[in-house]
Amino acid sequence: MADFVNVPTPADLAVFLGWGPFDTELAEQAAAHLERARLTVKAFTRGRGFSTELSPSDQVAPDIAQVILTLAGRSLNNPTSAVRTESGAFSSVPGIGELSLGDRLTLANYRRTAA
Repeated sequence: MADFVNVPTPADLAVFLGWGPFDTELAEQAAAHLERARLTVKAFTRGRGFSTELSPSDQVAPDIAQVILTLAGRSLNNPTSAVRTESGAFSSVPGIGELSLGDRLTLANYRRTAA
């Protein structure tokens, strides 16, 4: 197993999204989305791949950190989880803020299953 890394921060999310530094309000929103992503991933893996029990400052396996970052990025970009947005001639189909197939495949390596 690879060494653990820190859970992504709002600054990491800003770099990942290419948005530049967040203002205070957006940094708070990013922190909330990162926490939701961290808890979702931790629940999915049943805590495997995380260094501690319930600390928000968990350290995680590097691939889990990337899943948290991408999940939080999708969630921050589309907080309403809209599947389709239409207004006149404009139509958009954003990504949803849930685990993608790639996320699930990555996390499956950590998920405990019945023997």
